[in-house]
Amino acid sequence: MFKIDSQTKDAVIKKLTYFKDLIGQETFDKLMEILLTDNGKEFYIGEEVLSLSSNIHLFYCHPYSSFEKGSIENNHEFIRRVIPKSVSLKPYSQKDLNLLCSHINSLIREKLNGKCPFDLIEQFIPLDKIKDLGLSKINSLDICLIPELLGIKNINNIKKYLSAEEIKKANISFLKNN
Repeated sequence: MFKIDSQTKDAVIKKLTYFKDLIGQETFDKLMEILLTDNGKEFYIGEEVLSLSSNIHLFYCHPYSSFEKGSIENNHEFIRRVIPKSVSLKPYSQKDLNLLCSHINSLIREKLNGKCPFDLIEQFIPLDKIKDLGLSKINSLDICLIPELLGIKNINNIKKYLSAEEIKKANISFLKNN
């Protein structure tokens, strides 16, 4: 999960280049064989992405067709437990996103035969590179996928964008004193 500076294809290519440089070309080629994306203008990166790896097969999913993106939609649901839909992502830093990503990827999944994504990615990316990305495996008892994970900044941001009625309707609850 990377925060981009702007919704441009140059910003997306810059982040993909950063990721490739960090993990190395060989690992990047293995991990990025298939790249699924939506139709946002920032993802029209066909020629540019091929300069990063000739191994990438880029696919654009149809609008409102989340079933085309497979299990990535499960991760979106986890993100939305902490940062609900319609809430701006602008106030969050890369460090905030790394914390959220670390919690999501530490969650044990039935589909992964009782493992978490961190257990599986270690086969491709060395742990030191994962740490360089700002990610770390969270103890299963400490996983937190509620708005408080990102602190009062997140709670205030949610309240800025969603009315009390919308918060209630979305079944968002805050811990006491928020």
